[in-house]
Order: sequence, then structure tokens, then C-alpha cells
Amino acid sequence: MNCIIYHKKHIDHYIENVAVDGLSFCGSNKMVVLGRRHPFEIKFTTEFLTGDVSKVNPESISNAPTFSGQPVDGRDAVSAIVRDQIAMAYSLSDEAKISRLRLSGKLSDDDWNKYVGAVDAIVESGKQIKDKVFPKDKEAVK
Repeated sequence: MNCIIYHKKHIDHYIENVAVDGLSFCGSNKMVVLGRRHPFEIKFTTEFLTGDVSKVNPESISNAPTFSGQPVDGRDAVSAIVRDQIAMAYSLSDEAKISRLRLSGKLSDDDWNKYVGAVDAIVESGKQIKDKVFPKDKEAVK
């Protein structure tokens, strides 16, 4: 995933293979830390730019696809978000407890079905975006 940081129609920073932590953008070609109040726009993209990027119109650059409000650049990124969503819904200790209670017969079918349904819904939403935006046969070409 790449990122451009721009103001109006002028690209100030182009960061390749970016990792974001708050207002820190660290990539393979540079690191940028923005202040709290910055007049810049940020756009994530899967495009690679070459040459003098300051002369490129930011509006001509496509946005990266998103899943759950986060930009994604492949099936693995979608899977990571799915895992995070499940972890937010059920901690490891909650999942272990649910499994122990189910195995011991102390968890009702309704509670088990509620858990399985919630996890399945999260997984299915990820599968849909992966199949729509990142089909497996397209991934094999990369």
C-alpha cells in the first residue's frame, strides 16, 4: 500500500509500502510525521508513482479499496482485519471459555449459535470483499 499526502492539488509526500501509526507514516522510501493540525489530505493507493510526483494531480490517483473503513491492498490485509474484528468481539479467553463450556455441555445451543453466527458473519463479510475485489485467480498473477 502506498500513500500520498497532499495539499490542494500539490503532492507533498509520496510514501511507498507505508505503515501508519497515528500521524506517523513510515515507508520504504521515507518517514513523515504530521502535526495534530495539518492542512493536508491523505490518500492511500495501490498505484506506484515515478518521476517528479509533485507535478502529479492527486485527483488522478485512484483510492485503494477499503474494508471496514481501512484501506486494503490484498487478501491478506482483509484477513488481518477480519481477525482483528473477531478479537475485538471475543477475546482469546472468551473464546477459550466458550469452547470449554461447549465441550462440557454447559453452554446452551442458543449461546453457541450466537457465537458461531457472529464469527461467521465477520468471516463472510471479509470473504465477500476478497472475492469481489481480490479474486484468487488475480492474486496468482501477482
